[in-house]
Amino acid sequence: MDGFNELNAVIPLIGALGAAMAVTSVRKVSQTEPTATLLAYQSVFVGTLASVPLFWLWTTPDTQGVLLLLAMGGLATVGQWVGINALRLGEASVIGNMEYSKLIYAAILGYAVFGEMPDIYTVLGASIIVASSIYISHHEAKKKAGAL
Repeated sequence: MDGFNELNAVIPLIGALGAAMAVTSVRKVSQTEPTATLLAYQSVFVGTLASVPLFWLWTTPDTQGVLLLLAMGGLATVGQWVGINALRLGEASVIGNMEYSKLIYAAILGYAVFGEMPDIYTVLGASIIVASSIYISHHEAKKKAGAL
């Protein structure tokens, strides 16, 4: 329980709140604005916020670092494009639950790239989250089928 007494433990909670607000906003605005506009807004706002620490922490990347940053930017753009279109076409509750599949991919990539093995608490927590997502998706599908 000592972890919750540290200020750093609050950072993921603030991040989750910000992500929830972003998804809700994107869902609302995607009904009237094109995807490219939303990507531009996101680039400006996230770029501005992310650039604040650059004044103190900037390190010029080498060639490999630049290539990795470009690849990461390209993949992130494609991912955001797909995510915005998913929110435009689907229900936020369903899309939000599918977001948790990132836990599985992150665990697989963490093991493959870094040799990280998730501990029992991580596996247990991820299992609860995935099971909850499956339940909610199933419940929403049944509710929607009953409404037809």
